[in-house]
Order: sequence, then structure tokens, then C-alpha cells
Amino acid sequence: MATRRAAQLVPLRGAMADGPPGAERCAEEGGRPCERYVGQFYMDHRHGKGICYCPDGSKIQGAFYLGRVEGYATREWKDGRTFQGLYKSDERFGPGVESYPDGRQDVGLWLGNHLIKLCTEVPGSFSVLDYPEHYRYVDDSSQRKYISVKEDPFLRSYKHLPFDDKDIFPEGVLAYSHNMDHLTLTHSFLEGCDAHYFENTTELPEEDPWPVANGTPLLVRMQMHAYKHRQQKRWETIQLLLRRGADPNVASVPSHLLFFAVKAADAKAVKLLLEKGARTDVRLPSKFRGLSPLHIAASIPGEEGVQITEYLLSSALDLDARAEDGNEVYGPDEPQDKEANMSGDVTLQLKNEAGPPQEYFSSYNGPVPEEGGRTALHIACEREGNSEHARDVIRLLLMHKANPNTLWSGHSPLSLAIASGNDLAVVELLKRGADPNLPLSGAVKSALCAAVSTAYEHQRTTAQRTALVDKLLEAGADILAPVTLQEGKRKAVGTAVDFAYYKYYQDRRIANTPYHMLSASEQEVFQTRQSLLEHITAKLREHVILKEKEWDQEELRRSKKLDSAIHVCASKKKERNHHEEQGRLPIFKYCYQCGRSVGVQLSPCKRCYEVFTCSEACRRKSWNERHSLECSGLLEKSTIQTVPSAGTAGCKKNIVCKNGREVEEEKRGRGKSKVKTSGRETHQKND
Repeated sequence: MATRRAAQLVPLRGAMADGPPGAERCAEEGGRPCERYVGQFYMDHRHGKGICYCPDGSKIQGAFYLGRVEGYATREWKDGRTFQGLYKSDERFGPGVESYPDGRQDVGLWLGNHLIKLCTEVPGSFSVLDYPEHYRYVDDSSQRKYISVKEDPFLRSYKHLPFDDKDIFPEGVLAYSHNMDHLTLTHSFLEGCDAHYFENTTELPEEDPWPVANGTPLLVRMQMHAYKHRQQKRWETIQLLLRRGADPNVASVPSHLLFFAVKAADAKAVKLLLEKGARTDVRLPSKFRGLSPLHIAASIPGEEGVQITEYLLSSALDLDARAEDGNEVYGPDEPQDKEANMSGDVTLQLKNEAGPPQEYFSSYNGPVPEEGGRTALHIACEREGNSEHARDVIRLLLMHKANPNTLWSGHSPLSLAIASGNDLAVVELLKRGADPNLPLSGAVKSALCAAVSTAYEHQRTTAQRTALVDKLLEAGADILAPVTLQEGKRKAVGTAVDFAYYKYYQDRRIANTPYHMLSASEQEVFQTRQSLLEHITAKLREHVILKEKEWDQEELRRSKKLDSAIHVCASKKKERNHHEEQGRLPIFKYCYQCGRSVGVQLSPCKRCYEVFTCSEACRRKSWNERHSLECSGLLEKSTIQTVPSAGTAGCKKNIVCKNGREVEEEKRGRGKSKVKTSGRETHQKND
């Protein structure tokens, strides 16, 4: 019967490819009689693409399933009639078109030889909507249901029985008979048939489900059949239309044609559309974040993504086009309840530290990085997994002069590659112009900060994280570059080491719980973090020592001792020797053991005044590991020097450094002198 509502036709399949050479038989294997068949076989059945020549002179070209016409097929009769549409078990079932020699066509949904629903409106026709008693089949709730071939809407408990071959057949029964008209089609057998039947069919990524158009059981089954065979002889259809002069830039609702080919990961279709003049500067609507075809191509996994990106770059106008997602936050940087609970009581006791003197680090002289939505390069660097193909996409973008120093959500492409765990992409970016010292504005402040952040530590092993830090330093990353830390309203400037400790102490469980009370997995995390902290601290120490070796060592030692004395007598600012203070060399004060310079109270070594430590534990560990030998060597080279006392007026302190011994003498009338030899302290009366 005719209805007012038009049926939606799926894209129909065109010509079928021939089967393998020699796959030609004369058979009548159940189903439609066939004088000759050319096509594919599976388990001695016509199965797959093929052409069947029938005794009545007609020809069927299409898909076969276990000897029967199944899916899209075309039948041609000797009298000139043709039918193109979906078949099920040799019968028309679903959308189809029957054409007659005089040019007339019947278009709609077919059940066998009957046309049950027209595709066009017929004036004066009636509809089910004219009969309220049938509303339950077409009410609004039915529109909220979606088609899925994985679920049988009419599944009953007894239908589960053939899911296991052991419940139906004895083992090896198919060795005796392949007649599927009499044998039960078990679940595993059908899985093998489907795998062979759909072997060349690719699924569309992120495909929207089909809503149920009509809730009647027959039409639900028909729509499920159409959904199962919906893919994509779309390629032949596209080729035919473009050969006939179709404009690939005409359609823009719901989006331009190029987007469908890119989302389908169909490299051949993308290439053809571009050759026919498809524009690459088109955008999706704002509700879809204004993405371009290049944005989507950069996110496609596999070799197809690389090929499509290469095709698009041949005609892309703006490689650094921004998506409309500048206000979004990078997923791993979003605050989580667990992290909020972990960091609630963390306090670094920031004291507005000014950070390393400018003489210690290389100031960033590059342009201010542009911040906005994601570029295709950001998307490619953000990808997790499939590292080789992501690296290849990044290489193509950089070779075509994509800018590697732009920001999205406070991240550069380099920091996103670090956060996503793609070390191959990191190497490619550093090789092709990514600045490792680019200042970032998000959760991490530099590429080194991203490498030591606990937020991304799950992407790498301890050895890989250590190697990543070394790789960034070799590429020119400055470990002494200032990093601003903020806790509430308090701020301070430190280094990447201070940032690493800042992230470390956010996890109160790992940082503050005694080691023996941690679980095995927590102990492993603790060891991993400690190992990385020790490594980056060693690198900081090396860089400071190398920088200080560029200056006069005697002048440097004098400046450090003077700085220590000035800080001891901070209340006597007016009594400072301003001439000496202005002549001091710049000094970077940091803990010689843990590397921290922010949120700690630093004290100089009482023997040489050359290094600082933040606690008794760091002082002892530093002394035992390295400074005992360093301090002795420094003292041996030193001469007797006099430094203004930190005491009150009339109090004089002489520091005598000679032959590895340090003697402090205090004279205030009759007093005592303290003698320190090799780390031991004794008291003697003055003569």
C-alpha cells in the first residue's frame, strides 16, 4: 500500500568483481537454478561475489551466501526488465528498484515480488497515521530505538541453543554433508561464513546508529537487513557520479563530501575527490568544533591516516588551521576527585623565591607562542598508541612547514607527544624545529616539566623517563630555566626540579607514608619517582657546576662566603659593605643534594661555604656521597680569609682555613674557641 512517508534507500551496490581464475561451475546446488556460475566459493558453496546465469536466460550479478542470493544484487531478464536491490535467501527483501523497457520504475521496499512501500508520496493515498488504533507502531518512543545487527529483537531463550556446536552436531559432521538446507546453521559456522562474506568490507569509524523508522516486526527485520548490508559499493557509486561530472563541493549538509571519505579512512576516495577539485578548506559546524579534513586525517590510525594526510597536504591552504576548541582542557590535565583529595593539604611554604639568577639560564628569545584551538599537528601528537604511524603523520606535517611551536590548552605539540608517550614523535619534533624551551601556559610550564610530571608517568618505564629527560637536555632544554609555581595566592620561581618535587608531594600517600607501609605496587611507584628525582637533580647539579666554572673561582668563593655572612646578619643591613655586595658574582642557591630551591630553608656548609643543603638529612647524605672529598679539596686550595662577624658589635670571628682544617675563633673578653677537624668538633679555652 502507498503511504505518505518516503522510505529511505541505502546506497546500492554496483558491478561485482569476478572470482578467482577457474572458479566457474555448472551447478544446481539448492536455491536458484544456475546453468553457469562465475565467482567465489566457500566450503563448496557459492559464497561471496559472483555472477549466476539462469536457465531462463536471466542473469544475477551480486552477492551470494551459501548458494543463495543475499545482500545487494542486480538481476537482468531477456525482456529488458532489471531489478537492483537487496535480496535475502533468493527473495527481494528491502529497498530496491525495478526498471521496465518503457522507462517506468517501481521504487520502494520489496517483500518477494510485492512492493509493500513506495518511496514517493502519492496524492490522495492513506497512511497508518489515519488509524489511531495503530499508533503504537509509529509513536514517538519508537524513534528512540536504534538498529543493531548484534542484537536480535526477537531473540528467545531457545534460540541460544545453536550457539554452541557441541549442543547440535557430533564432532566432524561437516565431513559427511555440506547441505545447509537440512543441517542447522550453528553460531560458529555462521561466524566463519560472515568473515568470508564481509572480508573486503570496511567499517566506518564513529558511525551514527540508524534510528528505527517503524516499529512493526517485519519492517524492523527489513531495516536490520538493510543495515547489515549498508556498506559502503559506495566506491563505485562515487566514481560513477564524478565521471558523470558531479561537483564534489556542492553537498554541504550535513557536511561536505570530503569529510565522509576522510572519516571512512578511504584513501582512494579522498585522492579521487581531490583530483576532481574537492576543497580542503571546508569546516564542520561549530557544534562539531569546526574541524577541517586535515584535523580528522591526523587522528586516523593506521597507514590509511598517513596516506590521507599526504593527499590533503598536496592541496591544503592552511596547515595551522585552528579548531574551535580553544577553551577545552587536555584530558589528563583535568582535575580529578582522587587528585584533589591527594593534594588538598600539600604546602610548599613558598616564599616568593625569585628563581635562578639570569646569568645561569638562557633567556627565551623566540616569539610569543600563539594559543588557540588545536591544529592538525596537536591532534597527531596527542594520539596514544600506533606510534609509528603517528610519527609519520607528524613528519609529513612538519615537512610541509607546519608550525611546531603553537599552544593549545597550554600545551605545545612537543609536550603533547611527551604526555601521550610517543617518543618517536618527540625525536621527530626536536629534529624539525620544535623548541624544547618554549614557555607553556597550562598544567606544565615546559617540555622538561612534562617529562617529570607524575600525571603522565604511566606512559613510560623508569628507564624511558630517564632517557627522555636526557634527550630533551641534549636537544637544548635548559634545566635552569625559571618555572613559576603557585599554591593558592602564593607564588615562587624555581626550576624543573622544583616542579618535579611539587608534583611528587601532591601524592601524599606515596610521598609521606613510610616505605614499609606501602603496598608492593606503591613501593614500585615510589622507587620510580625517587629514581627520576635523583637523576634530574644530578643533571641540575652538573649544569650549575659547569656554569660556575666559567667564572673566576676565587671570586666565586668569596661571593658565596660573603652571601652567607650577609644572610646571617640580615638584621644589620645598614652595616653591610655595599661596595662588596655590589661586586659579588650572582649565586644560585639550591640544595646540593635534592636540588630544590623553592619552599626550603637553605644553609651553607660550615666548612667551605660553597654549597647549601635544605635539611640535616640532605646535609649528611651529600657529605657521605660526594661533598666530603669536595670540601677537603676546596679547603686545601683556600688561604686564610677574614669575613665580617655575624655577631653583635665588639664580637669578632676569624675563619682560618689551612691544610684541610677549619678553625672558628670567637673573642669576646675571655671566651672559648671552637676547633673543627675533619668534621669533628672540640672546645678549647683561649690562652
